[in-house]
Amino acid sequence: MKRKLDSLKRFILGIAIAGGLAMSTNTASAGLIAHWKFDDSLKDETGNHNGEPIDADTGVFYEDGLVGSGALSITGHTEAVQVENHETIELSGAFTISAFVKTAGGAGEQLVLYQGSVKGFGNGGDDSKQFELYGGGGLNAADGENGAFFHSAQSGAFGSSWKASHDIDPFDGEWHHIVWTYDVNRTPNLVHMYLDGVEKTADDPGLWRNGWKGTVALKADDTTRDDVVMRIGSRDDGGGGYTAFIGAIDDVQIYNIALTAEEVQYINDNPGDTIQPPVGPEIMQRPSDISVLPGESGSLTVSAEGSSDFNFQWQKNGQAIAGATDKQSVLHVPNLFSSTLSFTDVKAEDAAVYTVVVSSADTTVTAEARVFVAVDPEITVQLHPGIKIDGAPGFEYRVDYTDSLTKPVVWTELVTLTLATSQFIVFDQDPATRPQRFYRTVLLGRPE
Repeated sequence: MKRKLDSLKRFILGIAIAGGLAMSTNTASAGLIAHWKFDDSLKDETGNHNGEPIDADTGVFYEDGLVGSGALSITGHTEAVQVENHETIELSGAFTISAFVKTAGGAGEQLVLYQGSVKGFGNGGDDSKQFELYGGGGLNAADGENGAFFHSAQSGAFGSSWKASHDIDPFDGEWHHIVWTYDVNRTPNLVHMYLDGVEKTADDPGLWRNGWKGTVALKADDTTRDDVVMRIGSRDDGGGGYTAFIGAIDDVQIYNIALTAEEVQYINDNPGDTIQPPVGPEIMQRPSDISVLPGESGSLTVSAEGSSDFNFQWQKNGQAIAGATDKQSVLHVPNLFSSTLSFTDVKAEDAAVYTVVVSSADTTVTAEARVFVAVDPEITVQLHPGIKIDGAPGFEYRVDYTDSLTKPVVWTELVTLTLATSQFIVFDQDPATRPQRFYRTVLLGRPE
């Protein structure tokens, strides 16, 4: 059942970006461009790229979606969506476009996302890009500069479609997950496309790329032109013609990185979730000091959590210990790892300060602990001054000292205490080896 959006509730769709496996709700993070859920709204979950109907009189319509409370429902060009502030969505360098789609029309050209001249693909500039269902069982990623297509479409002479190779038909009227990833620095294939998690690249046998090689870089978006639009669900073709998606589009995401196959599979298996940037390690349990006897065994253990790849390195008195990089996963707790530094047949020289350095590509945290080895102590006989205080119990006194009574006299606090008895002896921890030292007591009053 289709639902028309009231004009006072029109907002635009969005797209999501990230780089590690973690579920997101409605917040943007580093790299996130936009995320359109189409839950009876054109709101961008990042707040940056709300949308509006292409035709204000027609508005937009919704139907039951794959996730959430709705999906964008399109039966013609005027029911598609135009994206606001699209200039900051750069479809070159590296990006990912992800969407869930369900067709209501036959096989052919079903446009999902278009960025380029309002006049249509290739009609107003060679920086146009589009992503669509195409042919009899595949996808099309097109670039206006090359004047060519790069897709897995039909079987036979036209290439290796998902329908031919995996019996996946995106035109069967069911929900399907489609993804286009691009990275100018990725070799040998800049472009990867996925249908329901199944990946195809430029080097797949029989792939029809119409002269567009996988190593051809996309032209950077021209942000100086004023005729460029980004649309979801349709494009103008000039002369009054247009190409539109006929069916439903749900949960569109765009990333400024090329997601990995694992990340694409995660979204495919968890519709509505997004991929978030990796989180650097955080120490969850710090190592504790230990005291041992010579010949005994002992250990120091730390645990740290983070979704990014990180490592452990133990140090002794600030120097790295060769091979001390133990890393163990904690059972049934994702992204939590521990590291243990073990001691056997402890010797006196093992007594030290031990530091563990936990580091990822962009985050480093440390923790330290001491190892005490109980050996026969050395005895040193020293004399210390004892200062006897005669005062009133329950009152607070301060004891000061100075090594010279030459004016101006500089007094240094030795200790502040509240007397429990009328007499108390305070010992100066500095040994009595100086030629002279003077002391005074100061009554501070009743403690607060």
